[in-house]
Amino acid sequence: MQKTILPAGIARENAIIWYFFDSRSAISTRKERETDISAHKNRNDKILCRSCHNPITSKSMATDIDGRSSHVRINPAGLSYSFTCYREAPGCAIVGKATGDYSWFQGYQWQIALCGLCGEHIGWYFSGAVPFYGLIGDRLLFEENDLNG
Repeated sequence: MQKTILPAGIARENAIIWYFFDSRSAISTRKERETDISAHKNRNDKILCRSCHNPITSKSMATDIDGRSSHVRINPAGLSYSFTCYREAPGCAIVGKATGDYSWFQGYQWQIALCGLCGEHIGWYFSGAVPFYGLIGDRLLFEENDLNG
């Protein structure tokens, strides 16, 4: 997993503002990078970035956190998010310093997860006892058929 550092001039407080107000263009320049998705290439359960169709993870990576894989949470600004938890998301880039402030999961710190190709905010990376990604459902496409066939 490649971790990304916030662009120059973006402080930790700004990362928290992204979390509160959902800045959907956190990084304005397109960042192309090779993503290791070989484990997902021949599967028909791909999950893609809705904006650019970059492979992010697969349905088989879904994991239960607090007794279920899907959650709806409201942030302190009143924005509601419906997201699913995944063990791995190789198509994500993680930005910002981990913080426990306003975490939805006790004992976990969060960072913003962006699409590793287009920079779209697609969820959060939670570090704690069992690290996971919380990926926002309406920012993703759920591919039912293999794109290679």
